[in-house]
Amino acid sequence: MLIEEILRDVLRNLGNSTPSSTTTAPSDENNSKKDSENDSNTLAKFMVSGREPLDVAFKFFKSVKAAVLNEDSIELITDKDESAKVQFNDVISIKAVMEILQKGIKKLECTKFNEEFVPFWDSMKSNVKELELSDFNFDNKKYIEVVKNMDSLDKAIIELDIYCIGFMEGISLTCNELVLKGEAFDQIENGEDLKIKLPSVKKLTVAGRYVGWGPTDMSLESLIKNLKAICPVLEELNLLIDDDNVDDEVPQTFIELISKPKIDEKINLKVVFNFTLNESSWQKSKFHKELQKHPDIEMIGAKDGSKSKIKAGEKKLIEFNLSSEMTEDDDEEKEEEEEEDSEPASKKIKT
Repeated sequence: MLIEEILRDVLRNLGNSTPSSTTTAPSDENNSKKDSENDSNTLAKFMVSGREPLDVAFKFFKSVKAAVLNEDSIELITDKDESAKVQFNDVISIKAVMEILQKGIKKLECTKFNEEFVPFWDSMKSNVKELELSDFNFDNKKYIEVVKNMDSLDKAIIELDIYCIGFMEGISLTCNELVLKGEAFDQIENGEDLKIKLPSVKKLTVAGRYVGWGPTDMSLESLIKNLKAICPVLEELNLLIDDDNVDDEVPQTFIELISKPKIDEKINLKVVFNFTLNESSWQKSKFHKELQKHPDIEMIGAKDGSKSKIKAGEKKLIEFNLSSEMTEDDDEEKEEEEEEDSEPASKKIKT
């Protein structure tokens, strides 16, 4: 068992070993090139070095359930959350390994698209159940091509960055669950002319913020109407709204925004406001004090009430998550400045 563990550790660290860079004379150029080619084939060299390394390698690859595609390497993750970084050329050149990975990998994540990895995408895409794209570029034709029409998906997670939900039309994803991060909610509210259709999405999560205006002017009715038009079989909708400019607002403002519109009761709705307050401690904020006073709001999470929630109907749930932007030192400095500013005035009153 000890030998197997050692060999497994060696396998997991193969991708971390890079050839040392040395300056070579022109006469050694051909030899250097051959050495470089041999060095790049570290996985194959490990597997053919003996029976035990071969068995360890196949056992590891059979347990791989997820792959993360980085700019210059592929990280393979097992069902026990063990990981190994491998070079693309090492893996793609061994047919037996690719066949095992093709059957086992159910989740594919891309942090940085590399066109050289397209053959790996093409081999894996037919069996992948979950797809996560951290850097998706809707203007990259090759990237779109490898993602387009992945019809085996159950779930897709996409970081939109500078794009919006309207760009999804170009990739024709088919999945039951879709998570979009970095969305501008005002674009959805204004997007009645969006022609995009996601006919298979039953559960939709949209995370982002309002860019043109704040959440106090949001229209939940417009949001749901437009998202329902995009996802006609929608059953569950989660909206995660970030904002850092609500210090002077009160929870009642948001509760009215959520509870007043007539919402389709067939949809399970959850709205989460993630508010960063300009206080060293959000407990000191007016917003939090008003939350505590509201009779319909239940404080949950930490004992100090860092989270709160309100049920605004049988299938509607609102949550407020509060955090602070300033540090305790910033707050103390602010209080000292306020005391200094108020001192002359207090003296005048006394006289």
